[in-house]
Amino acid sequence: MHLNLTRVMTEKLNLIPEELDILIFNDDQQHTIEKDAHLSEVFKASGAWDNRIEWDYNHFKTIQKRDVGRWFGANNPWVSHPPDGHACMPGPPDDEVNLLLYLIYTNSFIR
Repeated sequence: MHLNLTRVMTEKLNLIPEELDILIFNDDQQHTIEKDAHLSEVFKASGAWDNRIEWDYNHFKTIQKRDVGRWFGANNPWVSHPPDGHACMPGPPDDEVNLLLYLIYTNSFIR
């Protein structure tokens, strides 16, 4: 993915890894962090690793198509055939909106 994930987090994303309290991964992407000894150690020490969420995005996509009849993907200017099939842009906010739309359409109740 990147040779220096810590640098990407600090310089590009303006995140301080030691201050993260939860991690969200799509489709087994947590293995990228497991291969980075420094970040792996930081996230285990902070407790973020224990609070990680592994989102089975492909399974959710299948369930949503089954239950709602469509996929709510992004419709950004650079998406040539909307909706975007993998919804990685703009990322987690897009994924969260997709989940909320699904919950609304299926009349879900959250406790």
